Amino acid sequence: MNNEGSMEDEVKARVSSTWLKWKSCSGFMCDKKIKPHIKGRFYKAAIRPVALYGCETWPTSKNTEQKIATTEMRILRWSNGFTLLDKKKNEDVLEMVAVRKIRDKMEESRLRWFGHVRRAEADSVIRLAEAYECEGKRGRGKPKLRYKDTINTDMRTNKISETDAMDRIKWRQMIKRADPKPGNMPR
Repeated sequence: MNNEGSMEDEVKARVSSTWLKWKSCSGFMCDKKIKPHIKGRFYKAAIRPVALYGCETWPTSKNTEQKIATTEMRILRWSNGFTLLDKKKNEDVLEMVAVRKIRDKMEESRLRWFGHVRRAEADSVIRLAEAYECEGKRGRGKPKLRYKDTINTDMRTNKISETDAMDRIKWRQMIKRADPKPGNMPR
């Protein structure tokens, strides 16, 4: 996060690191002999974690999510020999490699971390940091997106509440959306 409260620098660093990781694995990822679902499994295990490192605590805007999602689709298309001229839909490419949208994984990661924070002791460092309020007023104009706002949006989208987070097993079942077992991808 920069001094203005923006995640732009972090997102640029993540995108750059993701491309470096892909380049180091491109011999495998661009091999036409390897089946797409194997490339998808490798992508989920080795490349996507680089893109999502630290995203649990990002206050993500639509712009941030779009940059990460664009990187994901460019990598998956390039790895499987597709260009935009092939007119292959993103959903078709994702289904072929058995990968869910990276936005779903980001949301799941944020909610998993939020559940961890909620279950922590009230006097723990992460709970104190979460409850910390900055002094002063927020400036004029459109307010900067906060982590709390992102989490509230995610919980509203999934129709869950903060109290659900106290039961770890139930919470994990409620937030699990990304990376189904192969063959369980909804259309």
